[in-house]
Amino acid sequence: MPALLRFAPILAPVLIAAGLVAPAMAEDCIYSDPTQFYNKMWLCASSTLPPQGKYDYKVMNLIDDDHATAWCEGVPGDGVGQTLSVRFEDGRAEPKRILVRPGYGRTTETYYNNGRPLAFRVKLSTGAEFTQKIAMTGAWQAIDIERFSTGPESYITLMISDVSPGEKYHDTCISGLEVDFEGY
Repeated sequence: MPALLRFAPILAPVLIAAGLVAPAMAEDCIYSDPTQFYNKMWLCASSTLPPQGKYDYKVMNLIDDDHATAWCEGVPGDGVGQTLSVRFEDGRAEPKRILVRPGYGRTTETYYNNGRPLAFRVKLSTGAEFTQKIAMTGAWQAIDIERFSTGPESYITLMISDVSPGEKYHDTCISGLEVDFEGY
């Protein structure tokens, strides 16, 4: 085991206390009020990068309709294994697809300096699992849920399974996420 990893449990609290690194935030969730498609929906991230100066990376940034903001995962490394989960309170939701906008789209520089997902492992509450590749572009991309779903869903989990690493930062960011119930 590398010497630095052996001392990580000791060094991490010291570095955090000194303000040299910030701790990753635990699961970060937001919810939306009822619509004709669901009673209540939660969007949760398994981790979130803490604020850096005037910028924050919370899960709310995924749905703010602003590609200049982003959710960024908050664990050491490039974020493989981190998840975004959409949960439906009544378990009767029938989404057609999920739209994602990969990368941190504030500027061209932030897009390339931060990691972007190249693939998600998608898990549906009805039992289906599949891998969805993501193109290396900052444009909206669809993940077809309807094709794999066998009925109403209570949750959908997107696990980052592959990334294009950032040129400067070891994190993976996504600028937008939408759940599409109409298939447009």
